[in-house]
Amino acid sequence: RMRTTTTTSSALLVAALASPNSHDVASAFLSPYPRLGHNNDHQTTKSCASNTSVMKMAAAKRSNNNRRRNASGGGRKNRKNMANLQAENDLMIKRGYRYVIGSDEAGRGALAGPVVAASCCILTDDIQSFQPIAGVDDSKALTAEDRRRIYDQVLSQPEVYAVNVSEVTNEAVDETNILVATMDCFRQAIEGLVNEREFDPKESYGIVDGKKSPKLVNCPGLSCRPWVKADTEVYSVALASIIAKTVRDDIMIALHETYPQYDFATNKGYNSADHLIAIHNHGACPIHRMSFAALKDREIRVIGSSAGNGP
Repeated sequence: RMRTTTTTSSALLVAALASPNSHDVASAFLSPYPRLGHNNDHQTTKSCASNTSVMKMAAAKRSNNNRRRNASGGGRKNRKNMANLQAENDLMIKRGYRYVIGSDEAGRGALAGPVVAASCCILTDDIQSFQPIAGVDDSKALTAEDRRRIYDQVLSQPEVYAVNVSEVTNEAVDETNILVATMDCFRQAIEGLVNEREFDPKESYGIVDGKKSPKLVNCPGLSCRPWVKADTEVYSVALASIIAKTVRDDIMIALHETYPQYDFATNKGYNSADHLIAIHNHGACPIHRMSFAALKDREIRVIGSSAGNGP
């Protein structure tokens, strides 16, 4: 069972959004990291890999990134159509569902930090007349400024959008595996939304981006299906994608203040070339996922300091 998890409702997110502190949303999720800013006598048991291995990984990462960037025209998706309301229309009008819940995650492939999942549902009895937010698309196809604009619009309209966000920490990932942890994060985000808003599960339908969907143990009767590339095709899933990424980015920016050696504010914990080199130079820190291949045979050597301590 996941024991290091956090779920935040739309009410808490709205309260954080209204705060003058830009990191209040992130701070709502930092409680599962009790070691932040404190000394830690965690014992190291594994040695670092060779410098040659790290440099090869970093070089390969740079090469792969360059190939992807060139193939995609500078890193932006070149698609004519953005996410739309077709799925919501079909499910609500043709199949009679009242609530269509879109879910997506951020951080699944990162080497450090949590996995964050968000669920979002449009609250309307007239989906055909509903006016969507302009520019909604898969979060990876949007700039940070566009994501923040859309995120703010969603959270400022709790009467129009129901939102729930859940998190599993790196420790929860290491205790099981990334698939189990991600599915549990999805489950919490969906069940939390249904229970908070008191939706009838039989009137609700969940769409999860990807090839797998979670088993909803606390919402009997709620239908839920996976949908590959739903974040590029389904409006509510695209919104969930934007919310999850925005919340997680804020968490990683806040964690950068404790672990500046790794530049989490820039790489958000993903395996960039510079991040891999930083792991080699400084060792791992308590928010790294030690079960991931890039962290195996390494040691936790950085405890955490706003000043940036290192060996």
